[in-house]
Amino acid sequence: MKIFFFEKTPFMGVELLDILKDYSIVFYNLDQTYSNLKNSGFPVISYGDRNLSKAIGSDKAVRIMLQDRKFLKNIIVNKENARLLFFYMDAKMDNLCKKFGSKLILPPYNLQEKLGNKLFLNKIIKAIHFRENKCMNIKNGKPINSALFQKCVKQLDLPFILQGGLGVSGEDTFLIKTERDFYSYTKKFTSDFRASKFIRNNIPFSVHVCITNKEILCEGPFLQIIGFPELSTIPFMFCGNDTNQTLFTNKFKLKIRDISLKIAEYVKRKGYKGILGIDYLWDTDENEIYVQELNTRLVGLTRLLTGIQKTQGIIPHLLQHINTFIPVSFPKKYKKKNIDISKRDFSQIYIANNKNKAILIKQNLVPGIYKFNANKLKKVKSSLFLKDLTTDNVLVNYTAYQGSRVKPGGIIAKIILKKSSIQDGQYLLTEEVKNVASSIRNFLEAK
Repeated sequence: MKIFFFEKTPFMGVELLDILKDYSIVFYNLDQTYSNLKNSGFPVISYGDRNLSKAIGSDKAVRIMLQDRKFLKNIIVNKENARLLFFYMDAKMDNLCKKFGSKLILPPYNLQEKLGNKLFLNKIIKAIHFRENKCMNIKNGKPINSALFQKCVKQLDLPFILQGGLGVSGEDTFLIKTERDFYSYTKKFTSDFRASKFIRNNIPFSVHVCITNKEILCEGPFLQIIGFPELSTIPFMFCGNDTNQTLFTNKFKLKIRDISLKIAEYVKRKGYKGILGIDYLWDTDENEIYVQELNTRLVGLTRLLTGIQKTQGIIPHLLQHINTFIPVSFPKKYKKKNIDISKRDFSQIYIANNKNKAILIKQNLVPGIYKFNANKLKKVKSSLFLKDLTTDNVLVNYTAYQGSRVKPGGIIAKIILKKSSIQDGQYLLTEEVKNVASSIRNFLEAK
């Protein structure tokens, strides 16, 4: 069986290139990263777009590839012997796959959409008998008027949060302080949305689950990196993960694992299998934990976790996910166990345009491993594998291309560190990661 992982640029699926047979990454751009991987003998396929500076979203890039029947027929010779995989998918991608007759290594899209919708979350929370944050589901098309605003205020107080049903890394999450805010932000939703109580002092974290045919695998909790202006000025934008455990007691971790397994068992009964991300909010004032959302797909943490598991000789959740849908073979040296972060932490950081206007990327920073010294970056390896990273270097997964304009909040770089980016005992960025982010930002924007 041949596996094709479609991505705009090689990010989520890259760690499997050296351990999984009959596997290829299919990505949109024809760039230096493609050349480096190809020259190293890895099975990569490019759609061949050389116009690197044009602005195009990851989902749109994948849809363009899926719409090109000639391209698909050239790379997928036998549809019956092929399976497709995506980091994220939507209804349009699902329809394109059905039209082409492609089979996926993912749960049915309608199940992904239903279980991953924030408006369905309250049913899951009630089913597992857990406490829910105060919220209201609002139907799209319902009159947006003062009466609805006052109803939200009465139930949730001011300020409160508005969120779209299907998450987009925090970009559709808005803080409502006034009635004017309410009218302004409700216009941004094209489908049903949710209003919820604003938890002023919170720490976000997530758990990575993989539901196989025989068992439920669980890793975490791991901190989410959200709300740091050094990375993004969009207040609720997801900017990475960190394995630092100093904020969590053993009792806390056991409680989170118990909740996560109950949620996983619930969605498994509904027919879901594979990777599942569960996001939580910890209200540090009231010491309460709330389930924030379910990500019924591969998640950002999947990329970091796959690299960690490989370096520790553990069967990655991503491989377990694939093996749940089709049998695959991989090196026997990998064992089934939990990761060990008692000796070393890891972190993954997304660096965004944190200005209030679009920026021009003036220099290329080709993905690879870089030495960071005296606020300067020097490339030492072209590898994208976490196993080749040392504690004093930075793995640059992705950067925006030279000549491209990046909107406010748009990602300009993704990096991985073999150390924590969060200070021990505090939900604050380390000075080192601030300096690394600043140096990458300055390099990309330099004249």
